[in-house]
Amino acid sequence: MVIRDFDLVFFWTFLKRNIFVMLISGALLGCFAFCVSKFLMPKRYSSTASVFVGRVDSDKAYRGDTSSLNSLIYRELIIGSQLMEDYQELLSRKRIAEKVENIFTETEGRKIPAYSMEVAAKKKARFLDITITTISPEDAQKIAEIITSVFVNETRELLGISNVKVVDYPKLMKKPVSPRIPRNTVIGFLLGAMGAAGIIFILTICDTKIYSPDELKVIFEPVIGVLPRDTELVKRHDSGDTFDQIVTLRSTGEDKHNMTESFRSLRNNLQYIDSKHNDDGKVFAFTSSTPGEGKTFTSANIAVSLAEAGYKTVIINCDLHKPALSNALGVTSTQGIVNVLVGEATINDVTIRNIRDLSLDVILCGPIPPNPSRLLLSDEFAQIIANLRKEYEYIILDAPPVLGVSDATIIGKLTDGIVLVSRGGQCRKEQLLYAIELLSQVNVNIIGA
Repeated sequence: MVIRDFDLVFFWTFLKRNIFVMLISGALLGCFAFCVSKFLMPKRYSSTASVFVGRVDSDKAYRGDTSSLNSLIYRELIIGSQLMEDYQELLSRKRIAEKVENIFTETEGRKIPAYSMEVAAKKKARFLDITITTISPEDAQKIAEIITSVFVNETRELLGISNVKVVDYPKLMKKPVSPRIPRNTVIGFLLGAMGAAGIIFILTICDTKIYSPDELKVIFEPVIGVLPRDTELVKRHDSGDTFDQIVTLRSTGEDKHNMTESFRSLRNNLQYIDSKHNDDGKVFAFTSSTPGEGKTFTSANIAVSLAEAGYKTVIINCDLHKPALSNALGVTSTQGIVNVLVGEATINDVTIRNIRDLSLDVILCGPIPPNPSRLLLSDEFAQIIANLRKEYEYIILDAPPVLGVSDATIIGKLTDGIVLVSRGGQCRKEQLLYAIELLSQVNVNIIGA
């Protein structure tokens, strides 16, 4: 299992990479919220009345004693505050609702529209704010007036409190209280941006593909070469077209792919790897964790780059399951390494020499055998590699992918080192880690990725 490091660098990179998508998503949802609020949601209006509810008539209770008056006022404040919940409960009762409906029907000659009521009590005071909200400003004002009048009468009748006064009468408010278009638009924008970020974040943490050299370095070091991505080459390769894949020669006119210097850098790094056999040639294998990551493309171009630098080089197609070296180099032959291993030909018979007028020889696959692993495990194959070390300065082996077959581990033990090729956006971290584990179990020298 691969675990990401969620540090500030990760989140800053995540934000920079996805800010455009987040803004677009936020803008779209913000526009949607604006249109819904502006054209689809009904407008609602409110009207508010303020009522003061006392406890007793202070003038009647007062008999000339100042202390009695102060005590009365204090007691009145305490009891009045405690009764606020009773007043709010009274306003929500069906008794008042029915009277309001009857009065509205009698005075307006029509059924009362649907409305909502909000009752708010001032903290540590005896004031009630009664707010009525409905689809018409006139109806909101009218219903608020009726409810206020009914409440005053019911308070006097049921609770015996005569000291009830309307402080602020309901007013006609032409400005709707909902929908609140600016607020809804901002909320829509924020939800859109945050929703997009959340979805992308979930996809990111679930995505274990490797996209950059930095991500590759977290799994394995050193990274001895980085090839720039060329969209044209990738499309032609993925489509299965047969085309010249050599991009390292100036004479090919392929410098536009901007890979020549990358392969030269990789070539220089390989030159510092020591051979297991003193002054004999160096053997390097190129493989990948899964098919389609560019191991054949890489091995063919590094072989050409070595030959271009004046080194006597041979490249062997050791992927006996799905050989592709002939397409990469643009050469064909009916015979190859398989014919040598089964005793039908010699190395000299199957070697194609001086490819592109360079000191580069090629040994292709030949017919695909039914048992590739058995041939690669044979003493004949090991002896072929040993003999080639004495003839060439560099032997490049195009090995099959590590996962699925054991051929790469067999080949790797005969080399001075193996290079793992990983294609950005395709290779998954768990696959690469498993490939490294399989190679390490048989003590294959992984020189880089």
